Amino acid sequence: MEDTDPFVCYIPKRGTTFHLIRWVHVGGEWRSETLVGDYLGSDHEHWIIRVGDREVDLDRDLWSPYEP
Repeated sequence: MEDTDPFVCYIPKRGTTFHLIRWVHVGGEWRSETLVGDYLGSDHEHWIIRVGDREVDLDRDLWSPYEP
């Protein structure tokens, strides 16, 4: 896991709230889907976050960090 990433300018500290967004095509329209969890880490392919009591690995090609 890394604390820096050459492709993303912001990597949060472990345990802080992390907001992610992706775009999904539903019924002929593009809609945003968001997820909020505690940042646990990342590698070159995944964001690793805790959502409630679950740890999830999200594909970085699909999910992007954002500030609400």
